[in-house]
Amino acid sequence: MGAASLTSEPIVPEILPPASDIVKRRDPAPTLPVGRATCHNPAARVATGSRGGGTMPNISIQWYAGRTQQQKREIVAAITDAMVKIGKTTPDQVHIVFQDVERSNWGVNGRLASDAS
Repeated sequence: MGAASLTSEPIVPEILPPASDIVKRRDPAPTLPVGRATCHNPAARVATGSRGGGTMPNISIQWYAGRTQQQKREIVAAITDAMVKIGKTTPDQVHIVFQDVERSNWGVNGRLASDAS
């Protein structure tokens, strides 16, 4: 069989509203300091001065809610150590976000995790 080719339809002006119809924020979005620059999105920040020279590692952990603060502290320390050692970055560049999700908001194997098995 031959290789399949992908095609896409061009975006037509009717799909996008005119720029004048786009709602603009009245207040500017909050900014976070990043080195000498600011950024609205922590996930899009670029590392300045890391040994690896690339973007900083942003690590997101999604798991069931219920872990203790001490468990989170230990995980942050272990992941940071691993990223410094293996990822060749510095501890200040490692950002970890915990997303504690209730079992009633998590689907697995075709059903909610909160449902009895």
